Amino acid sequence: ASPVASAEAGVETEEIELVLIDEALAYRIRGEKQVKFLSLFATTTPVTVEISAETGEVINVTRPFLLRFFPFLFTD
Repeated sequence: ASPVASAEAGVETEEIELVLIDEALAYRIRGEKQVKFLSLFATTTPVTVEISAETGEVINVTRPFLLRFFPFLFTD
């Protein structure tokens, strides 16, 4: 993702690495996403995304517990 696209999505990229996942190359991108808790309180949360280097498809997204199980409490 370009810095402009990341900024528009509210994601600040901290680290990008090329990794091997299930015998296929993928990018692992670690960063922080800006969210609002209950649409009132701005906060940042760590996010890790794995993207296929061949197809560009998102393979996996890792978010903190609260964002996974209570996404309705947070907005972008």
